[in-house]
Amino acid sequence: MKLCTSVNEVTQNNHSFRIMTNSIEIRIQFLTDTILRIRAGFDGDFAEESYSLVMTAWEDRMDELMKGFRRRIEPAAASLSQTEDQAILKGAQLKVVVEKNPFRICVYDQEGTCIHSDIVDLGYMEDSNHRRIHTSEIAPDDCFYGFGEKTGEWNKAQKFLTMSPKDAMGYNPKETDSLYKHIPFYVKLNRGTKKAVGYFYHNTYECDFDMGREKSNYWKPHSRYRSDGGDIDLFLIAGPSIREVVTRYTDLTGKSAMLPRYALGYLGSSMYYPELESDCDDTIVEFVDTTIEEEIPVDGFQLSSGYVSGNSRRHQALCLYLE
Repeated sequence: MKLCTSVNEVTQNNHSFRIMTNSIEIRIQFLTDTILRIRAGFDGDFAEESYSLVMTAWEDRMDELMKGFRRRIEPAAASLSQTEDQAILKGAQLKVVVEKNPFRICVYDQEGTCIHSDIVDLGYMEDSNHRRIHTSEIAPDDCFYGFGEKTGEWNKAQKFLTMSPKDAMGYNPKETDSLYKHIPFYVKLNRGTKKAVGYFYHNTYECDFDMGREKSNYWKPHSRYRSDGGDIDLFLIAGPSIREVVTRYTDLTGKSAMLPRYALGYLGSSMYYPELESDCDDTIVEFVDTTIEEEIPVDGFQLSSGYVSGNSRRHQALCLYLE
């Protein structure tokens, strides 16, 4: 078990800041004026080997594989000043305060609003099962959106979510978790300040998020990210709007191609129709006729991939676009 409770030294090495805690080394870098990288190196090697990032400021083992998609930038400038009790990392738009004993990291925007703070004594730890854990302070007015493909309500406050991708055919649209995609990114929006901040945990290990579901009177209200392995490699993305957070997140991880207009509308989809014993084509046409009668605009119908009735052959998805 490893637990970061105090700071021995904070130093600057070119564009990176090194925090030597009582347990492990943590590195902070201002990737841009609004994107902060906080990396707790539990394995100690700080290996760079990502196929998720299309914007970096360092050499990466996947650079050759990602050439044509990835661009290298110069990290944003920041300065270091410190006292006996804290170190202050100051960038153009963000300020990081490293409290030394007890240890925690707090991040402030240009207006002095605290957009992130760790929980003292729980911020960065490895438990007895070698899971890596990051615990952050939250407020009653905080809402949480994202986490990739999820069921249930949009706001995930007081929810527990897992990232363990699998084929979840026939899932419950309200309760089933996890689904198909592993996207450890979410946006925190505070109702009071109206400010948003993004959290992208750059890690492909299976993980889970407790967004205030757990309550302990020993600690302030908190959220917890827990991964089965790898570093805690957090890209903290400032807003203040959700639109700005998402734009900067996609600067970091890549943007979707613009689809043709006919692919932007409602797309019906079901395995039920293509797997009927007979007359599935007539049934699909009947579905389309029903949407027209009910004045539901539909641009296409996808015959979802699945197992064909009566044998073990698997067919591919077929998408029909309607005029």
